[in-house]
Parts: sequence; structure tokens; C-alpha cells
Amino acid sequence: MLGMLPALVLAAALASPAPQSAPAPAARLGALRARYDVLWGEVNRPHILAPAVRNASIERVAVALRTLDALAADPDPEVTADLERRAELDERLVPALLNGTPPALDAAPGAHAGIAPAGDHDEAFAYWVPRGYDAHKPGPLVVLFHGATQPESDLIARAFVRELADRSGAVVLAPGGDDTDGEAMTRSLSAAERALEQHIAYDRRRRYLGGFSNGVFGAFHAVATQHEPCAGFLGISGVLLGSDVRGVGVHLGGRGAYMIAGANDEIIPAAVVRSVVRVLRAQGVFARYYEVAGAPHALRPLYPTIAKAWNDMLAGVTQIPNDGLGAITDRIF
Repeated sequence: MLGMLPALVLAAALASPAPQSAPAPAARLGALRARYDVLWGEVNRPHILAPAVRNASIERVAVALRTLDALAADPDPEVTADLERRAELDERLVPALLNGTPPALDAAPGAHAGIAPAGDHDEAFAYWVPRGYDAHKPGPLVVLFHGATQPESDLIARAFVRELADRSGAVVLAPGGDDTDGEAMTRSLSAAERALEQHIAYDRRRRYLGGFSNGVFGAFHAVATQHEPCAGFLGISGVLLGSDVRGVGVHLGGRGAYMIAGANDEIIPAAVVRSVVRVLRAQGVFARYYEVAGAPHALRPLYPTIAKAWNDMLAGVTQIPNDGLGAITDRIF
């Protein structure tokens, strides 16, 4: 507090204001580790919880601690800043999941976290309300499903996602759920939307689904089975399961799907994503393909291309380039 400073120091500070320097990387990482150590203690206390909630809570904190270990070895200010923003959401979500008390939701621009009953347990979700949000002029909703071991808070914490949302006026919703189970992720989405629609207005004709990695097949499953309007699809380094092909064709036919792959992705090879594009076109979906040279299975190297695909999706671009992947409605044998 200023009143506790020696008089000469206080006078000098007021007479010659100096810009505050950012905390040293080690100090920032130390502060983050302390915050997640507290959460680690919370999720490992005895609780009467559904196994799915307990396991997801432990994994949420464990992933953050592994990220901190990696940052200690190879500091990255951008990753650190994203993790600081994620910690703010996780510090709301973990107590809520442990106590079963949903955080208050509202429509103020910025990041929000919530929980909602999905089947026999609560699931977390996070969302971003863009700057300039006006309930009387609803904008689009973009749903992004998280990837394997990636909590939903990670997506909403990323500065890149927030900037995309602000520039396009889109509300972004990131549901939780088991990333290995399309049905579980769809239930989580339905629960999150029921909670969200009580506080946020959006144009249901401009509701888009998508995700990263495992989140792509989960989002495709939601398109195939949820029977909710879907104006377009954003797939980042992920696949479509054969069991969902017909349903996706029925519900996404005549609309756009914007599929991104890293040329050096060893988890979901670009060739696999190209095959998904061919299948989508055979189902009457205007699937556009974006391949990023040298990119592995990671979001950051794909950011510029994700922005391009995002803008194409919201603009409704459906022209199919001559990319050798076949024309729309070409049959696949």
C-alpha cells in the first residue's frame, strides 16, 4: 500500500512515474506453480465425486503442472500468458466441480466458466463473450471441442481465440467432456448450451461447431446426432468417424466444412484429413482443405490458417478449389 512507503520513496515515485516491468519469467512460473499446487491439493483430497469428475479434475491440474515443467526447461512468454489466463478459469471450475456449486454466469464481455449436469455428473464448460456484445443484435456462436487431455479452459484462455472472437463478434463456447467419447462430449455440449442460453443471446442460424484433435470427431458426432442447426464446421487436425458419415451428410449437407491439417502431423496425418475432405464432399458438404507446411500436431503453428478458415466459415465461403481432392458429390468407392 502507498501509505506504507517511506515518504522520500513515495515522493520520488509520484514525481517520476516509471513503467512497471513485467515479472521475471521464473517469478511468473513460480506464481503459477503455487496456484496449481493449491488446486492439486484440492483435487486429491477425499471427495464424494463421480469417477468421471474426479479423474477429469485430476487430469486438468496434472496437464497444467506438466506444462509448467516444460516452460521451466524452455520458457515461452506467450504460453505462460495463456496458462495464467487458464489458471483464472481453472480456479473457478475446480471448486465448483468439487462442491457441485455452479459459478455465476453472465453476459459481460470476457471469459467465463460454468458447470452443468450432463447425464449422471456435472461437466465443466467455458465461454468467451466478445467486446461489443449486444443482446439485441445477436452474433454467431462458435463451439470448439477440446482435444485429448486438453481442458476446455485452455481453448478459452488462449489470446488467439479471444482475438478471433472479438474481431468477428462471435461468442465462443468450449464444452468439457470425455474427449474419447463422442456421446459424452455431445451431452456436455447440450448441457452447456442449456446453461448458456439463459444468459447469452446468439443467432441460432449462425451456430458453428468444430474442434481440435479428438474434439473434431466429437464435434462431428454432435452434428450427426444432436439435431440442432449447424451453419458450418471448423475441423483442426482431426477426423470423422465412419459411423457418423451419414448423419453429418444429412445435417451439414449444402454447408461448409473447413478442415485444417499440419503437413508434419504425426498424430493425425494430413493424408487422413484429406480423406475426410473427400468423404465430406461425397456427402454433399462443401469441404475446404487447408494444409500448413511443416506444422506438427499443435495449435500454435496453425494459428494463421485457423484464422483464415474461421473467417471463411463465418463468411459462408463454399467455393471448392481445384485441389485434387474431388468435387462435391463425387462418389467414393
